[in-house]
Amino acid sequence: MAQTSQNSDRWRRLVQPVVWPLGFYGYPWYPTAPTPPSRLDLQLSTIRVNYGDKIKSVRMDKDLTRQARREKIKDLKTQREHAIIDAKKSFYKY
Repeated sequence: MAQTSQNSDRWRRLVQPVVWPLGFYGYPWYPTAPTPPSRLDLQLSTIRVNYGDKIKSVRMDKDLTRQARREKIKDLKTQREHAIIDAKKSFYKY
């Protein structure tokens, strides 16, 4: 029985992670607040959301034929990509 307890202790030491309670230079570790999104991130997210809504409305539009819907969705996706590229270019231009 002593053999199994010795093996389980060894296994426990291998599995349990080593926790270092002190951070850099002995200061305690504490979680930091997340950084707010940049202006570019906000612009890109609004572009994605707006075009996503347009694409969903085209998908729900049953007045168009299937082929016309697919073409319109493809056009909206390319417009979205171009808008994202233009936003990045204008942001990094300055």
